[in-house]
Amino acid sequence: MNVALNPVQRRAALKLPPYGKRFDVNATETVFIFAGGQLAWKRAEKEYQIGFRRALVLPDDCNSADYRWPVLGRDCIVIDYSNLVNEIALKNLAASLLGCHAVGVILIHAKTIKIYRYEQRG
Repeated sequence: MNVALNPVQRRAALKLPPYGKRFDVNATETVFIFAGGQLAWKRAEKEYQIGFRRALVLPDDCNSADYRWPVLGRDCIVIDYSNLVNEIALKNLAASLLGCHAVGVILIHAKTIKIYRYEQRG
């Protein structure tokens, strides 16, 4: 029997993004999300090596909506290390983070210094 999930159940069924299981869910500070290939993975690993437990990774070619982002009530800074700005993917990531109840999202493309800001409305 195939039972349809409501939106809350559907979100809860999603997996955490990389480093989500090591993430400090009790911290209230800003969350950092690294995207854009090997540099993103290296940066996140370095953060965890020094004890910083508020970093996550969006893997290349992954849909940000496929993850349950642990960002409730927090600001997020996304640093994209990719060679080209994929504005659609970055906007989708911001929408996913806001959909997981982030307070605000700052998107920074590291190679072109493009910066975007999104906030919850209402």
